[in-house]
Amino acid sequence: MISPSGVVGINYEHTENSIDPAFPLAESSDRIYRNWAPFALYRKTYENKSNIFALYRGSPNLPSASELKNVVDVSNPLQVNVGNTQLSQVSSHRFITRFNTTNTDKETNFFAFLEGQARQNRIANATEIVRSDTASSNGFVLPARGQISHPVNLDGYYSLRTFANYGFRVDFIKSHLNLNSTLAYTQNSGEINGLSNFSRNNGWNLGFVVASNISEKVDFTLGASSDFNWVINTVNPDQNFDFRAYILKAG
Repeated sequence: MISPSGVVGINYEHTENSIDPAFPLAESSDRIYRNWAPFALYRKTYENKSNIFALYRGSPNLPSASELKNVVDVSNPLQVNVGNTQLSQVSSHRFITRFNTTNTDKETNFFAFLEGQARQNRIANATEIVRSDTASSNGFVLPARGQISHPVNLDGYYSLRTFANYGFRVDFIKSHLNLNSTLAYTQNSGEINGLSNFSRNNGWNLGFVVASNISEKVDFTLGASSDFNWVINTVNPDQNFDFRAYILKAG
């Protein structure tokens, strides 16, 4: 076994934003963002050609200028957008780990990958759907069933994705078979008429690929995969959906 190696560190970031809009109100807004961004890395390699790798990184994501400006966008009278000068920065946490090993004598290989992410104070939309024509303080009228949205900081964002592949030789057809699978989960948060809405996206994929090695003149590749994806919303079930797909490839 080769000795493992690792790195641990932390960065400090200081950012100042100054916004001076002239419309709809002539007012200045200065924001200061401070953040510590840690990171860690670990790697180990074995003599049998196996290795493992892991990485963690924390990082800030600042609001954009359009999100901070208190400007009303009425280009679409049914979907009005306005900024939010009080937005905080987003703190993102991400980790990645992967492992792979190969046995050349048995002609087998295995690879696995796992990635996760969480965000604190994620910038999401808070949407209000009005039931009747509504006049705003900015002088425009939002028609019934129209929407007005503004960005807010919300917790509740998580994502997780994993992938694995196992390959081995199939002697009786002189081919190599790879089996693979992917699992994914993402949760987003938002607000609809003052209620917290969580949108949960689930995904699952299964597949295989057969690559022949019969001779220099005869060769073929055959693969198939199936995808399953479904979304669940806690407040707005009308936007739920279920998707399935099956794919077969040959060459």
